[in-house]
Amino acid sequence: MLKWVLVAVAGTVVSLIAGLACVLSLPDQMAVHWGWHDQPDTFFPKGLAVVVLSLTSLLSLPALAVFWAASRSVGDPAAKRALHRAGGGVAISLAFVTVYLMAVTLAWNLGHEFPLGWYILPAVVVVLGVLVLSQAPLLKLEWAASRQAARTLPKGIWFPAKRYGWGWGLPCAWQGWVVLGLWLAVLAGGILGILVRAPEGWAIPLCCLFLLLMAAVLMGLCAWRGEKPRWRWGDSD
Repeated sequence: MLKWVLVAVAGTVVSLIAGLACVLSLPDQMAVHWGWHDQPDTFFPKGLAVVVLSLTSLLSLPALAVFWAASRSVGDPAAKRALHRAGGGVAISLAFVTVYLMAVTLAWNLGHEFPLGWYILPAVVVVLGVLVLSQAPLLKLEWAASRQAARTLPKGIWFPAKRYGWGWGLPCAWQGWVVLGLWLAVLAGGILGILVRAPEGWAIPLCCLFLLLMAAVLMGLCAWRGEKPRWRWGDSD
C-alpha cells in the first residue's frame, strides 16, 4: 500500500510545483470554479488556490488507510490483492484529477480561455475507467458473497451485509436489484436536471445536496430491507 501513498503524495508535489512555477504570472484573485456557461463564479487568492488544489490528491489517504487495515485483517490472498488494487485505483484517480485540474485551472487563469466542459469530460472518462478496473476484483468478491447470501439468508432480505467493510453489498434478491436500478435512474435524472436548470453558480451545491439526499434514501432502504450491517473482513465478522 506504500506505493499508492507515494502516488498520492506525488500528485500533490507535481501540482504544487506547477502552481508555484506559474504563481508570479497568475492574477491575484484566481478563478477556481466555473458556472454552467464557462464563466468563473468563485475566486481564491492565488497562493491559497494553488495550495488547496494541490492538496486534493491527499484526500485518498483516508481511503488507503481503510483498505490497508482491511487487507491486514484478511487471510485470503485474492482478497488482499483485490483490496490493494482498489486502494490503488482511488490513489491514481485522485492524483490524476489533482494534476489535470491544476493544469486546466492554471491555463485558464493565464489567459488561455476555452470551453471547460470539453476538457473536463475526458478526465471524467479516465477516472471512471480507472475506478471500474481497480474495483472489479473487489466487486467480484462481493458478487460471490451476494450469491451465497441469496441461498443462506431468510426471504425478505434484499441486501446482505458487505463482505469487506461496513454497510451493505450487492443485492441478493430481485427486489433489491429493482430498487437499485430505480435509484440509479432517479440519481442520473436528478443530476442531469439540476445541471440543466439550476441558477448560475448553484449547480454544484445543489448536486451535492441531492447526492446526500439520495445516499440517505438508499441507506434507509438498505436498513429497512437489508441484513444488519457490521464490520466484516472477508468471512470473519
